[in-house]
Parts: sequence; structure tokens; C-alpha cells
Amino acid sequence: MLWTYIKYNFSVMTRKKLFWITLFGMMCFAIGMPFYQVWKYYGYYSYELPSADTLYIGNYNGLIWSYLSMLLPFLIVLPYGFSYISEVRSGMRHYVQVRGTRKVYYFAQLCVCFFSVFLVFFIPLIINIGLNGAFFPVNGNDYITLAHVGTSNWSSYITGSGFLKKVLHHGMILKQIAIDSPQLYNVIFAAITGIGTGIMGMFIYALSLVLKKNYIYMLIVNFLIFQLCIALNRFSYDGILSSVYVDLKPTDYFANRIIANGKDYIIFGIFLLLEIIVAVGIIRKQTKRDEL
Repeated sequence: MLWTYIKYNFSVMTRKKLFWITLFGMMCFAIGMPFYQVWKYYGYYSYELPSADTLYIGNYNGLIWSYLSMLLPFLIVLPYGFSYISEVRSGMRHYVQVRGTRKVYYFAQLCVCFFSVFLVFFIPLIINIGLNGAFFPVNGNDYITLAHVGTSNWSSYITGSGFLKKVLHHGMILKQIAIDSPQLYNVIFAAITGIGTGIMGMFIYALSLVLKKNYIYMLIVNFLIFQLCIALNRFSYDGILSSVYVDLKPTDYFANRIIANGKDYIIFGIFLLLEIIVAVGIIRKQTKRDEL
């Protein structure tokens, strides 16, 4: 029964204009930026060209990451986060639910909401990585210093050196992959972005069962959640929350080539796990309410 509902909701998702609009927007960024870079560096000698991995649109220091990070709270909601509200308004919810249990119905929408957001982010990011690799050399000539080339000490991006705050972990995760295969490292971050945003999309879908407000309201709620995380990150950095700085800004965990001090993916994983637990709890509570 669950699989039947998942297939049904996946079919509904592929007919949603907002899903295709969001995917199209991400594809414009993913495909447009490599061609812009080709135009920008046209006529340069090969040794003057940037390394392909540095042109990844998820690069923290890239041209558009600051814009993408601002849009992220909205892009997470748009693909399928409004599905419950839409079906309540159209009356389709009651028609579909008579064919099965409400719990299965909600969990099916939750699963499809995850996959919709995952696809919207992961597919464009992978295409962007591929185009950058096709147009630009994959040679690692993007680091300023040549000291200790090929070791984990040759870039502050990797080691996180020179950071005065007390942190749990210094530097990048999977440092050796970042050194040996920076393009593969970008693929890993694309997967982290897809999975992380997908789980966040699940959480927002679950909130829609409780809030039952209009579309704009749900966008504002997710935006405020991200703003709260940014404020908490500021408090953490200033030592108000703890003497140990932990990066609490979600978008930083999706960005590559950021000075990684303070980023703790175990804590971020716990945060995502809590969102899943809360989402499941909301669905179970909503199911009981529907049965009353």
C-alpha cells in the first residue's frame, strides 16, 4: 500500500509546476555558470585557467553561492512541500485516503517530498560538476601556496589552520579525498546537499499538517527557521552558547571550500535526525487526530 501511494504521489509531483520551475531554476544556475566561465576565460592560456573543482556552484567563495544560500529556504519548500495543502484545498485528500490508511498516505507524501527536493538539488549539481570538468582542467592549480603540495598541510581550506576559536574539529572532512580528487569531493558535497535539503523538505511538509496555512505562510516559516539558525550560529561564535564554537548555520554544511572550523557533521547529522523524528511524530499525531 505504501509503495502504491509513493508511486501515485511521485506521479503527482512530476505534474506539479512548482517542481519543474524549481528544477529549471537550479538547472539554469548549474548549466549557465560553466558557459559564463568559458566566456570569461576565453583566450587565456591553459596555465591561467582555474581548476574545474573551484567553479562548482556550491563553492562557498564562488560567484553565486551567496545567492543560492539566500534562496535555499524557499527552494526546499517549492518542489513538493505544498502537496498536503494543495490536496486539502482541492478535496483530493479525502478521495485518495478512502483507498487506504491516513498514516500510509502521509508517509508516502513524506517520502516523495524528500525525493523531490533531493532531485532538484542533486541532479543540477552533478551536471554542474560534469560541465566544469569538461571545460576546465582538473589539475588542482587553484591553491595559492605551493608549499607542502599533495599533503594535508598545504592549504588552510583543508587544515583549518590559524583559527583562534576552540572547536571540536579542524579543517575539512575527508581531507585526503579533497587533496587527491577534488571533483569527487564536490560530488560528495552534492550528495550531502541533496540528502540534507531533502530531509529539511520532509520537516517542512510535516509542519504543513499542523499549520495548515497558505503557501506564503509556509515559505515564511522555513525562512524564519533558517534565520533562527543563523542567529544561534552568531551566539555560538561569540561564545554565548558554549566555550566551544559549533557552526549552526545549515547552509555552511552544503558549501564546499569554506574555512571548515566549527563545522561538525556529526552534530549536523543529529540535527537532521531530529527533524526526521519530529516529522514522523507530527504524522502520527495527525493520524490520531484524523481518526477522532
